[in-house]
Amino acid sequence: MFPIAHLRDLFHRRVTRRGRKNIDATLGAEFSDGSQVEFGIKALFGNLNSSVREEHGMGGERLKALIARPAVWVPSAVGIVRDEEYRTQARRDGLISAGRHNEVLRNLLLALHEDRPDSFELLQTVLAERFDAGLGAVTFDRTLDQFLSTEYATDDGVVHDLYSAGAGFVQIVQLLAFILSRDASILLLDEPDAHLHSSLQRVVVEVLDGISRDREMQVLVATHSKEIINFVDPSRLILVEDGKSSASPVSDDVTPMTIMRSLGAIDNVDAYALVKNRRCLFVEGPDDEIVLGRFAASLNINALTGDDRVVTVPVGGSDKFEHVEQLDVFEHILGTRVDSLEIRDRDGRTDDHRIAIMEHHSRDLHILERDSIESYLVDPIVIARAINEVAAERAKDLSVEPGQVTDLIMDICARLKDDAIDRASQRYSDDKLKLEKQRPQNVRDGNSAARSLIGDNWGSLEGRLRVVRGKSLLRTLRREIQDQYGVNFGNERLAESFEANEIPQELVDALTRVSRLHSAQQLD
Repeated sequence: MFPIAHLRDLFHRRVTRRGRKNIDATLGAEFSDGSQVEFGIKALFGNLNSSVREEHGMGGERLKALIARPAVWVPSAVGIVRDEEYRTQARRDGLISAGRHNEVLRNLLLALHEDRPDSFELLQTVLAERFDAGLGAVTFDRTLDQFLSTEYATDDGVVHDLYSAGAGFVQIVQLLAFILSRDASILLLDEPDAHLHSSLQRVVVEVLDGISRDREMQVLVATHSKEIINFVDPSRLILVEDGKSSASPVSDDVTPMTIMRSLGAIDNVDAYALVKNRRCLFVEGPDDEIVLGRFAASLNINALTGDDRVVTVPVGGSDKFEHVEQLDVFEHILGTRVDSLEIRDRDGRTDDHRIAIMEHHSRDLHILERDSIESYLVDPIVIARAINEVAAERAKDLSVEPGQVTDLIMDICARLKDDAIDRASQRYSDDKLKLEKQRPQNVRDGNSAARSLIGDNWGSLEGRLRVVRGKSLLRTLRREIQDQYGVNFGNERLAESFEANEIPQELVDALTRVSRLHSAQQLD
């Protein structure tokens, strides 16, 4: 396969003849075992012809087998024409070469049905397993019919023309019909996942994997789909990096990638970036990743995006630190340090315990001053603005003031106060055991510490955001906004509503530290 639109593009200025002399073009290929073959191409009688010029280490039978089962480019197709005329083999090939492969789908199915019944049966089996449907009659009377007919039939007896089937079903049929009608040793596919739902993207991989095994074909798929990249084992990935003239398998990085995936909710794409960049930001969950990413964008901090990004790794709740030990193993395998920052929720801790845990942690750790990342989205001015913006988008006449939102937040906090005290008491006992290796002498010690924490912070909204569960507060607040004003929005939309100067300074400082990690990486 060559990066040209037509074989004539191999010739200088597409000139194939000078006077009475044909101009030759020569192409060569070298295989992994050192064997080589060289082809000559000439334009004869209006067509391009090829012959073997020279070979080393190929052997006659091997060369014949290579020519008999060449590499085949599998076109990506979307859609199907309503009326499709019968085409000869030569005309089908011409339309496919011209990029009009969606005009010959029924022709391919008819040829498959008549000439390769085993392959047609395999196609039917795949469709039945994946869609609970299949192809009905594939017919064409060369004497009477102008157009080919192909039926789409479900297991419950519904029958339509293939033109009426779902786009995903048709796309899978197109892909398989083309592959199964060719005798190929190598299949080359360019983004076969395009326009497919994520669940069907996995189906494409599974189907191609089965064909590869059953028919001894090598399958190469070019894709940007994270769904596909994350579905396959890292050992089967080849990374094509922008600006580089060669591509290489990620096989050397499979073991560290596997370790990194065990750290938390991280996929193959981010795991590979972490192996290469050696910088990461640990957070508790996906919401933290979303909010910090939005705030970073508002602050024009690009450390969390791009190929050289600091990789964000959600690792679970505030008491889970197993990833620290796994990161040590990861560093040992790589033979180099991985710089990291970890941002954790406060989750009811006292000031003393919060500071002590950060000081004793083996890696750079910041425990939030407020309860959780959601607590930093609770800003009356921003929330009032978001309510009014969403209402305007929905043609609602609303003008909510920040003071109204403040009153609502303070009221919800009052309802959550008892829960805050109970949690702080339990957290005090748990932290005292971990830090001092002893439990409080009695329950009153925990209750006293909890009431002191709540009492010291209850006088202001900022203080309440330190001790009330941020997730519960924001969830209840959104529900009451929906009930009172008839609008709703998620964390991402709320984070987008913050102006750069409205982002809490603590998070600005934390993201600045992330930016320093990124800058240090660029200097390495």
